[in-house]
Amino acid sequence: MALGQNGLYCPKDFKIIGYDNTVESKSTKPTLTTVFVDHKNLSRIIFDNIILRIANPKKYSAKIIAHSELVIRESTTII
Repeated sequence: MALGQNGLYCPKDFKIIGYDNTVESKSTKPTLTTVFVDHKNLSRIIFDNIILRIANPKKYSAKIIAHSELVIRESTTII
């Protein structure tokens, strides 16, 4: 609101991107572009890697890549 009161408007004058694709991101005005990460899948991968690390403390290492998705909404589009 403060930005709008000063003549700055999203997405015309600036862009906003959030993280986690929460329900609130769909109910803001403008709706919020956000990054979605599948935390359930990521948690499973991390858990599996912890178990492998416990079984093989000196031999095991892993690089985990969290796949994400950009959910584009009004806060980054041009009117």
